[in-house]
Amino acid sequence: MFVIETDGSGQSYVNVGNLRLTLVEKSDGWAGAEVHHYLRIQAYKGAPGESGLQIGAEYAIRSPHDLERLAAAMLFLSLERLT
Repeated sequence: MFVIETDGSGQSYVNVGNLRLTLVEKSDGWAGAEVHHYLRIQAYKGAPGESGLQIGAEYAIRSPHDLERLAAAMLFLSLERLT
């Protein structure tokens, strides 16, 4: 289904269409010292894997519940507007 790859910084990522989802580990992030994981979402400037990436955005992950909220919001928006 998905292939987990590792970027040059040692961070794990998967490609979904023209998007790259990267699990970023850092101890000095913008969300505070207690947050050590972020989900970075970036779009490729061209073909996935063959071009550079846009700057993107990071979503702080304090617990698995944060990932559930993000997934639920994406599904809610899509289902409400596409059906």
